[in-house]
Amino acid sequence: LTDTVYSRPLVINTHNGGWIECFRVSRKGFVNRHRHSTPALVYSLEGSFGYLEHDWELGPNSVLYEPVGESHTLVCYSEGGMKALAVMYGPLTIIDETGKDLFTIDSLEVLDLYKKHCADVGLGEKFAESLIR
Repeated sequence: LTDTVYSRPLVINTHNGGWIECFRVSRKGFVNRHRHSTPALVYSLEGSFGYLEHDWELGPNSVLYEPVGESHTLVCYSEGGMKALAVMYGPLTIIDETGKDLFTIDSLEVLDLYKKHCADVGLGEKFAESLIR
């Protein structure tokens, strides 16, 4: 996704706009500001992260429930980065520091991005299509 944020879709639901992914942040620091239009669940696998808007920090084996409509700023607190499993039940909107929507991504866009990636690395688009449920 960026030079420090990586995503690997595991399941893509083209009917409701949701997906499940493993995502990794390679180093400490600001990741993004975002908002969900449906609930989301995150299971922390490695490292630690949190939101600037809250005073808690999640470490390995922690679960986070993200409610609909809450805007939050994801920050990685671990020098070595972090890894998590995320369940998105619908679209995700990336926002700027003022709360203005920058773009929204749903499962169809995740699928398109992953098809391109799979084609670029020699796996072929069919590999990405095998994740559709």
